[in-house]
Amino acid sequence: MGYTTLLDILGAFFIAGILLLSLRQIGNNTVINLQYYTKDYTMQRDLAQLIAQIERDFKRIGYTTNSELITSTADAITQASDTCITIVGDFDDSGTVQSVKYYVGSVSELSSTHNPNDRILYRQVGASAAQKINYNVTYFHLDYYDSFDKAITTPVATSSTGSIATIQIYVRLQSPDTYATSIDNDSAKYTDLYWRQMRVTAKNLKNR
Repeated sequence: MGYTTLLDILGAFFIAGILLLSLRQIGNNTVINLQYYTKDYTMQRDLAQLIAQIERDFKRIGYTTNSELITSTADAITQASDTCITIVGDFDDSGTVQSVKYYVGSVSELSSTHNPNDRILYRQVGASAAQKINYNVTYFHLDYYDSFDKAITTPVATSSTGSIATIQIYVRLQSPDTYATSIDNDSAKYTDLYWRQMRVTAKNLKNR
């Protein structure tokens, strides 16, 4: 075997090695991207459903066909803190006024997940059992403003909820498990989505 032939064989092995490494990296990247986009799609869907539910309820704060049932903002918002709110209105067009409460649970409720910060967001209608409407909330925050656009300190006293004119809502969702950023690296990240409603104005309250 000549010297040139040996170099050709070694060169072929070298090129084949590079191609194998490239194919392995492409395969790894495909797995990582598939994992990320699958989690991201699920989170986007969950956030869209959550936003739709919140906006539907908050737009009906104080709504009723019988104005005598809710005569002031104080009757329409009975509890207001930075992580909990109880609103009143006819939310299902049944002709009956009822309360809807939003609040987050403790991180200990989801201690089985890898994410140490995820919580359950609850929605409770009247005295019925609270519904778990999202399991991936890591941040749920409410800010309140009066008719002069001045921030109201939370928790808002029950006697002062009538001064609430607009509400700003913040929601952050994170996946319960991480996705790998590299096959050969132990580093990992959570899928993270953030939504902020600039201001929700309860239009029904303006006529009270």
